[in-house]
Amino acid sequence: MSHYDFTLGWEGASGPHGPWGHLLVVQFTGHEPMSGLFRYEITVVARSPAPEVDPQDVIHTRATLRIKTHSDPAFRVIHGVITEAQELYQTSEGMLYKLVLRPPLARGLYRTRCRIFLDKTIRQIVDAVLTGDPALSRADGDSVDPDDGDTTSYTPAKEHFAWRISDSPRIDQATSRPFCVQYNESDYHFVARLLEDEGIAFHYEHGLDKTLLVLSDRDAGRATIPAALPIGPGVKNRDMSQIQIGGRIRPLSVTLDDYNWKNPVVDMMIVGSDVSGSKASSPYFHYEYPGGYPDSPQQGKPLADFRAERYLTEASYASGTATARVLFPGCIYTVTHPKSRYDGEYLCLKIDTVGNQPGVLSAPIPGVGTTPFTSTFESLRRKDGKSNESLYRPARHTHRRASPARRRPSSPTSRARTRSCTSATRSAASGSSSTGTATPRARPRSRRAAGSG
Repeated sequence: MSHYDFTLGWEGASGPHGPWGHLLVVQFTGHEPMSGLFRYEITVVARSPAPEVDPQDVIHTRATLRIKTHSDPAFRVIHGVITEAQELYQTSEGMLYKLVLRPPLARGLYRTRCRIFLDKTIRQIVDAVLTGDPALSRADGDSVDPDDGDTTSYTPAKEHFAWRISDSPRIDQATSRPFCVQYNESDYHFVARLLEDEGIAFHYEHGLDKTLLVLSDRDAGRATIPAALPIGPGVKNRDMSQIQIGGRIRPLSVTLDDYNWKNPVVDMMIVGSDVSGSKASSPYFHYEYPGGYPDSPQQGKPLADFRAERYLTEASYASGTATARVLFPGCIYTVTHPKSRYDGEYLCLKIDTVGNQPGVLSAPIPGVGTTPFTSTFESLRRKDGKSNESLYRPARHTHRRASPARRRPSSPTSRARTRSCTSATRSAASGSSSTGTATPRARPRSRRAAGSG
């Protein structure tokens, strides 16, 4: 077992110090979001007599950053792929390098395609794209074991993904997206877009020789740090120096609308559930057309509810600073605090970390501090701070490129109808009803590809 707090193992390691001692960690900075790709920038040194490395030989290789937590579990590991490697400069101990570690899912950024999925369920589409990476396999019900800290050998982590779904009926209905297009999109952006639309989050769980991509829609599918091991001010090796409660303006009323070209008389408008309990008093609303459902308003009801839950959870948040090393996006943890209003359970949404290990080098270098570890994080407090559902849904931030079916030339009549709809929607938005919901007077009647996108 290494006496260093931060170590890096990688599959191309060689030299007398073993696979965890070839490249010694001097410093790292990490950004980890839920429903996103983490990025760790790691400064390492090939300390003599360890051989220097060619950056071209390092990229594409699998690697693991191991962090001693001085708590339970004893180690936190981050498995990933080195996507960038660069020489920095020579020191008296050896050559310094900067490495970028990203999750295995990041390989999907570099595969861009055009293809159509006909009469497939959303789960089938996502499975097809993810398993298109030969290293990634589906393993529902899978979990990870704690890392044991072994430094005598390095085995690249197995790459699995698992569905933990309890409240998303649309993903197994082929009618939800009967005509689904990946159009000049990377595999990653295509999957991220679909999951965001369906209110499904993803996070990573890392353990002994395994990294698990988890697709979840409720807290039951997320990792839980035992309440008997809380974090908080003054808690030994799990200290949280600051926590602040915050809020944001968000629309609390969500209305979706669409057009059924097979049965034009069907009223497709649907209103999301009042998950906040204060929709009627809110002056803010979200109206969206087309809503993305081809057949009936009942088909769009889950989508409207997902949007409403997303805005509710974005409206209230908690941020903080900690030296505890056990937090990661997608975990539910417990806070104990002298002020009881901060006590309770939280879902970690994103975390930024900095680790410094100046003792690796005999002389200080620019950018490497003396504080061993610190993190800033943003979390969502579970309802009433107790074991209640957080209702978290991911934001829809992935770019949505218009497919050919959406961009084909329209007739003069349909263009006139579109202008009529645009004017009516603007008018309705400026003169909203007492519930804050915009009600357009007209909608375009041009035929389009049902369920495309």
